[in-house]
Amino acid sequence: QLKALLVAAGQLGLLKDNDIKSGTLSLDASLTGKLDKPVPKVSLNVDNVNIKNIPSNTSVILMSSNADVNTDGKSFTGGIDINNLKVLNPVANISAPKSKISFGQKDINIDNAYVLLNNSRIDITGMVSDYTTKDINFDINAKGNILSSDVKSMIPADLRKEVASAGSLPLSVKITGNDKAQNIAVNLSANTSNYVSILSVDALKGKNTVIKSDIKIANDSLKLSDTGVYANGVGVLEVKGSVNNLSKSQTLALDISTPQQISMEIPTLKKSNLKAKGNISVSGAAVNPVLKGNIDIPVITIPDMLLTMENMSVNLNGVIANGKGTLAKFTSGGITAQNLTSDFSFKDNVFYLKNLTGEAFDGKINGNISYNIINGKIGVIFKGSGMNAEKAIAGAAGLKNALSGTLGFDANVTLHGATDVEMMKNLKGKVSFEITDGTFGNIGRFENYLFAQNLQSNSIIKAAINSVAALPTVKNTAEFKSVSGNMAFNNGWASLSPIKTSGPSMSSYITGKYNLLNATANVIVLGRISAEVVSLLGPLGDLSVSKLTSYIPKFGTLTGNLINALTTDPKSENVSAIPLLSSGNKNYKDFKVVFNGGVESRSSVKSFKWLSKCDTSEIEQVTVKEQIENTKQAIQEAKQHKVEQLQKSLEESRAKAQEAKQQMQDAKEGLKNLKNLLK
Repeated sequence: QLKALLVAAGQLGLLKDNDIKSGTLSLDASLTGKLDKPVPKVSLNVDNVNIKNIPSNTSVILMSSNADVNTDGKSFTGGIDINNLKVLNPVANISAPKSKISFGQKDINIDNAYVLLNNSRIDITGMVSDYTTKDINFDINAKGNILSSDVKSMIPADLRKEVASAGSLPLSVKITGNDKAQNIAVNLSANTSNYVSILSVDALKGKNTVIKSDIKIANDSLKLSDTGVYANGVGVLEVKGSVNNLSKSQTLALDISTPQQISMEIPTLKKSNLKAKGNISVSGAAVNPVLKGNIDIPVITIPDMLLTMENMSVNLNGVIANGKGTLAKFTSGGITAQNLTSDFSFKDNVFYLKNLTGEAFDGKINGNISYNIINGKIGVIFKGSGMNAEKAIAGAAGLKNALSGTLGFDANVTLHGATDVEMMKNLKGKVSFEITDGTFGNIGRFENYLFAQNLQSNSIIKAAINSVAALPTVKNTAEFKSVSGNMAFNNGWASLSPIKTSGPSMSSYITGKYNLLNATANVIVLGRISAEVVSLLGPLGDLSVSKLTSYIPKFGTLTGNLINALTTDPKSENVSAIPLLSSGNKNYKDFKVVFNGGVESRSSVKSFKWLSKCDTSEIEQVTVKEQIENTKQAIQEAKQHKVEQLQKSLEESRAKAQEAKQQMQDAKEGLKNLKNLLK
C-alpha cells in the first residue's frame, strides 16, 4: 500500500497535505539465462492510485503504470507504460490516456504520448540523448490545438459570459538544452476565426495575434526574452526579466510594458473605452511581489454610467496592486470632480481607493471607495465641504436652480449595476447633509405652497394670494440660515428622516420620501411663517386666527366652513419638531403642506392648512330664527338685485327706442328740406 510505504518512510508531512485514498506499489524481480550469463529483469508496478492534494484541491488518479528494466550486465533497456493518468483541478483537467516511453543505455525516447487539456489534445514527441553522461541533451516537442471553449471554461464563471470565443488556438512548445541550461519556446496563435477574447483590445481586432515566450533556465534562474503579445508582428504587451532562486523561495525581477498606447473595452461594461500606456516592474518574493512604475490613462469613458475620466496617472509602489494615483478630471452625468489623488490597493478581489481627496462643485471632497471586481459592488464612505449647493444638486439630482448655499455632506452607501439607473435602484445606505446661508429656488419656496389645490379652488382666496405671492416680504421667506437632514436609500427611494430648514421668516420640518429615478416626492411639510408674512395674505391669513367673534367680511356665513377646511388641529402634529425662526421672531403661525408629485411642479402641492384650532363659538351661536331671517334677507336682497337689473335693462331699452325715434324724425325733416330745395 502506497500510504503504508510513506508512513514507513517517515513522510508524515506528505500525509498531512495529501489524502491518499488508494494506491498499490509492487516490485517483481526475476533472473533468467545461464548461470554464467544471468539476465536480471525488474518490473515495478503502480496501480489504482487516487491522491487528493488538499491545499490545491487537486486530485491525481492513475489506473496503472509499469516500468520494466532488462540488463545483460553490460547494457540495459527498458520501457515505461502509463495508462489513464488524470490530474483533476477546479480550473482544468489534464489527462494522459496512454503513454509509452522506452530507454536504453544512451537515450530515452518518447514513443507515444499525448495529453488532453480538458478536451484539447497535445501530442508530445522527442528524446533525451546521452542521459547517462555529462553530455545529456533534451529535444522535446509538444504540439496541439487548444479549443477556445476549453480556455473559456478556465475563466471564473462570473466573468465567463463576457468572453467571446471561436475555433481553436494552435500551440507549440519546444524544449531543448542540457543538464546546465534548458531553452523553452512557447507559441500560441489566434486569428479572426480562432480566438478567445478576454479583453476587447483595438490593436488585436482583425489581426493575427501571437502570445509567445523564449525562456532560458540556468543557474537556478529562469530568464524571459522575446515574450509578450504581438499583433501582426508588432508588440502590444511585452515582458522581460527573470525569476530567480527557482529551487528555493522564488524571487521576481520582471518588467512589463506597453510599447504603444492601447485602447480597450473595460470587461463587463459595454461600449466603454480605456486608453492607457505604462511601464511596470515586478520584484520581490513571488508569493508577495512588489509593483513599481507608472500607468498613464488619458481617458476612460463608460456611456451607460454617463462617466468620463480624463488624464489619470497611476503610480505603483507596493505589494501587489498598491500605490498612489492622480486624476485631473472625473465626470459622471452632471457630477464633475477635479484634481483627485488617492492611495489604492487590491486584496481578495476588492480594489480599494483610500484617502481620496479632490475638488467638486467649488468645494472639497475626501473619503474611501471600494470596488469588488467579481460582483461589481461599490462601497462609498465620503465627505464633502464648502460646496456650491446649487451646482451640486443640479449635477447629482438634475434639479436646476433648486436652492443656493454652502453644502457639506457625509455619505456611507453601497451600490452596483451596469447603468446609472441600475445603480440608483440598488443604492443603499445613509447620507447626512447641511446647507447654510442660502435661498430656495425652484423648490421649498413659500409662494409655491400657496398654489395648493385646496387654496386655488376658492376664487376669493386664489385672487388674494395670487396678488401677494410676488411681494418682497413673501419672496424673502426663501432665505434660510440652514437646511439639514438625513436620507436613507433603498429600492430607488430616499427616505427623508427628517429634513429641517430654518430661516429668518420661515422654517420647516419635512418627512416623507423622494424617488431618485423620476424626481418625484411624497412628503409632509410642517412649517412656520412669521406674522409679518401672514398679515399680507389677506383672507387666507385671517383664517389663521385662534378665535373669531364675527364673520370674515369676504366669506360671510361661509367663514366657519372655510376655517374647518383650511385648518387642522396642531395636537395631532409634531409641532415641537419645527425649528425656531433663525431671526428669533416669536410671532409666527404654523402650517401643514401635503406634497405629492414632481418636485418642481406647483401642481404637486395638494393642500395647505394652518396648524390652529380656531374658536368659532361666537359666530356659531346664531338661532334658527336668525338663520331664517338671514336667509329671507339674502333672498330679498337677491330679488331686489334682480328687479334693479331688470329696471335698468328696461330703461336702457327705452332710451335706445327714443333715440331711434328721434333719428327717424330727423330723417323725415331732412327729406322734407331736400324737396323744398329742388322746387
